[in-house]
Amino acid sequence: MARIALITTYNPGAAGPRYIAASLQAAGHVVKFVHFKELRAVAVPTLDFEHHARLKRDALKYVAFQHPGEVLYVPYPTPITEREKDLLIAELTAFRPDAIGVSLYSVTFDVAKIISALVRQRMPGLPIIWGGIHCMLDPEGSIEHADVVCTGEGEIPAVQLFEQWAAFRRGERVEIPGLWTRCGDEVVRTSTKEALHGELDDYPFPVYGQDEVLIDDDTVDRVKMMDKTGWLHNHIYLFTERGCPYKCSFCIHSVLNEGPQGFQRIRRRSVDNVLAEVERRVAENEMRHFIFHDEIFAIQKPWIMEFAAKWKERFTPAGLTFTGYVHPQTTDAEMVAALFEAGMTITGIGIQSGSERTTKEIFDRGHTPKKTIEMSRLLAEYPFDLVQLDIISDNPYEDEAARRETLEYLLQMQPPFRVETFGLREYEGSKLMMEKRKLMDEVPWKERLFWNMLYHLTGLPHLQRDTIRSLSRDPHLRENPEILEQLVVDLYRGYEAQREREITDRQRQRLALAKAQHDMIDPSRMKPGGGNGHGSAPDGGFQEVWTGYRFKRVAVTQG
Repeated sequence: MARIALITTYNPGAAGPRYIAASLQAAGHVVKFVHFKELRAVAVPTLDFEHHARLKRDALKYVAFQHPGEVLYVPYPTPITEREKDLLIAELTAFRPDAIGVSLYSVTFDVAKIISALVRQRMPGLPIIWGGIHCMLDPEGSIEHADVVCTGEGEIPAVQLFEQWAAFRRGERVEIPGLWTRCGDEVVRTSTKEALHGELDDYPFPVYGQDEVLIDDDTVDRVKMMDKTGWLHNHIYLFTERGCPYKCSFCIHSVLNEGPQGFQRIRRRSVDNVLAEVERRVAENEMRHFIFHDEIFAIQKPWIMEFAAKWKERFTPAGLTFTGYVHPQTTDAEMVAALFEAGMTITGIGIQSGSERTTKEIFDRGHTPKKTIEMSRLLAEYPFDLVQLDIISDNPYEDEAARRETLEYLLQMQPPFRVETFGLREYEGSKLMMEKRKLMDEVPWKERLFWNMLYHLTGLPHLQRDTIRSLSRDPHLRENPEILEQLVVDLYRGYEAQREREITDRQRQRLALAKAQHDMIDPSRMKPGGGNGHGSAPDGGFQEVWTGYRFKRVAVTQG
């Protein structure tokens, strides 16, 4: 039996290490989570240029979302203090681990290096294992800072590593598919493909709220991550699938789908397995709204129709709802109707750009404007609490013509919807980084703000389309986009107040229906779901939910 401390970096809910922890525990090992820094979304006023400049100098990278009146930074780079480093070492020392695992993604690469260097200095000889998205993209750069690097999915390789742990610690050469290991001065490189497991149902459900602490704000919080029915809700990620059928150049799947790793484009859990995890989260965490973080949820029609029918039978009477993204090439009208009737209250489409050139030549995506517009009009037929359209707006590869093309594209969509605008970030190892020309200079702030605000206006149903076009041709607003931004803030303030009342009314109707049908679900039969066991939904109450990339009160939650 080994003792493993898993360290997350600015992401306490990271799903990968939680799946690995479940597999390690099933194999008899002891796992402790030390969450180093919280995942925070912090809004900074658009015109606070000093604050924006300071964040750009931080070791932690981030994704920035331009909202009316503010820029939302996720994760917000709260500084790492010397006291927090001391607290981290103290927690590790008290736990007495045989190894530590560091979970990282590209924006926390530099943070992972800081943690690893600190452990090597203060706890010499303790093996360091790295894993996460960044390690899949850049295993060569990762192995420079770790003793072991997981280059793909880690559930099986982690268990195999600790089966051979004694040999590894003696300095013997171990070859485990999916892991790169150090043996003296040699790096033993293995194939990721052999470590992939086709049956996702075989994996234990990820663990939450067990032995976990959070280090942030110069303190060790031993309550938040153990509160299974409160703060933890916003950090529980559900996935029905792994992989993606597409290979957008800015995304990790551009590498995984075409590289030597051998990843299948999509593997999916059975419907019953997914619903068993939902029942566990209801029983253990009292969750009432679930976000499926799949790249595209509404894909594979037979699976979706089975899911919708079973959710409707088992969870709709209890008022449970969910979020899932659709896609114009994988989702049809029958699927949308079934999902809405089952309880999908929030949905969205990843558009990224309305420019044909940007979509095809830069992002390596299919350009299907007619189908996307039809999908937006289909979604508008249903009273969803939120329909979100994602746009990569801060894109140095685009020119004036491309941005205007995106505006016209959005103007043909059927409101109401919310446009989520965020900046393009290139990640080391992605296809965009490897194949496209060198990234041009940053988009000037006035130009960025001007177009972002125009995009946001397109989601308002009461605003004439030609009015938005006229605003886009106003030279005064282009030179002074903060005036346009204030207009957007004022328009949305009134609109959101109206929408909140409508959403609240629908929430009450759903809750009333659930209470009226309460006899269909007997709370006395509820029990924590174990393995593929089943539990039932508790009655009443709301929770807060992450709506995509923003913190906002919608549906039955806020995230």
